[in-house]
Amino acid sequence: MSPAPVATVLFPLVLLVACTVSSGGATLPGCQAPDPTLASLDKGRPTRIGFKNEAGHGVKVAWLNFHGEETAPNFIADGGLLRQSSFTGHAFRVRHARNGKSMMEYRATGTDQQEVTIRACTATGAPTCDSSASCDGEEPFRVTNETTSLAMSLRHDQHAPCIGWGKSGQWSCTRVVPEIQLAERAAEEYGFQPEDLLNQDPECARMNRSLRTWTDDDYSHASNRLAVPRASTGPDFLKMSLPPVVARVLREWAAEHAGHWEHPDQTPASREYLEAEAIGGCYSNTHAFPFSLLNMDHFPEIRTMLIEELQPILEWWASGRLEHTSTYGLRIYKRDAMLINHVDRRDTHIVSAVIQVLQKVDEDGGWPLEVVGDDGTVHEVYLQPGEMVLYEGARHLHGRPMRLKGDYFGNIFTHYKLARN
Repeated sequence: MSPAPVATVLFPLVLLVACTVSSGGATLPGCQAPDPTLASLDKGRPTRIGFKNEAGHGVKVAWLNFHGEETAPNFIADGGLLRQSSFTGHAFRVRHARNGKSMMEYRATGTDQQEVTIRACTATGAPTCDSSASCDGEEPFRVTNETTSLAMSLRHDQHAPCIGWGKSGQWSCTRVVPEIQLAERAAEEYGFQPEDLLNQDPECARMNRSLRTWTDDDYSHASNRLAVPRASTGPDFLKMSLPPVVARVLREWAAEHAGHWEHPDQTPASREYLEAEAIGGCYSNTHAFPFSLLNMDHFPEIRTMLIEELQPILEWWASGRLEHTSTYGLRIYKRDAMLINHVDRRDTHIVSAVIQVLQKVDEDGGWPLEVVGDDGTVHEVYLQPGEMVLYEGARHLHGRPMRLKGDYFGNIFTHYKLARN
């Protein structure tokens, strides 16, 4: 069998993609203009295509149907790889994930395996950087009036009281935990416990993790995490409702797969659902009380929808352009699960959101995200399905050190870094 050809797909260089500057200025090849007559051809034979994104930012690859209409666009993050089945003669169009510009098209060839590399390019092929590192290609960042209006309508009252003591399973609120209450917490309800059998987990044994609710290792120490610049200018976090379309899609998506956590003994195993998600670092007790995952790698349309709908809101909060780095899927926690307070990676998790999708908890089983502010104040954030909280995970300690009192609890994490400029 002859080796599969490698097709290079050129892609537009935008303002926030790092440029290579030389004495005469760096020039990237121009992007191919779209062909309005291009459409997929019928009756081809099966093939496989791999799209590798090396453009420096997110892209969308859409299949062109037999009428030339774009359908089923797949989002590919910078550095990501999308492999999919197709047919020879089928056509695809690559678009900029943020501004929607169509820059390159590709038709599947007669080989069994094809590799398409998406690279940066310009619309004109003109020099894109000079000795002063100025670039052409995209307008300066700004938040639209529509995004601002939407975000403000979704924003909650951050000081609304938590009403109904003893019924935290119904809470949707935030509260400050005074130091005296922190000191009076029942030790058996927080952090690692003897039943977590830390000494039987190689990583936990190596790290010599003590029975505590937070970590102050080198990565999470205040001197390190507080050196991470603030991305937002407001409070340490922001509690909001999800946009209605996002809440509806996630609710319906979760309902289709609910048998995995509601009736696990009666539901066949599937490749989309991981019974035990691997989480490194010994920040959780997943080795004793496994977290499950409805893997979003198998649902690219859900991931694309989340990015398209939520990224403008996170950029509104951060007052700057962001680059999506990861959205894993729906993590399902079970009774006694917990996650000690920690910080995230500063190269990929500068601005993040926790999206609450579902829960079945005890009457007083509200399970808050704990966020520690710059001044050391401990906040508890209680969410209901259809809500989310924005936070700066590389700077602020956060976690769920309270052990879960409920049958299951499901949320999604989506993470961003500051766009390169």
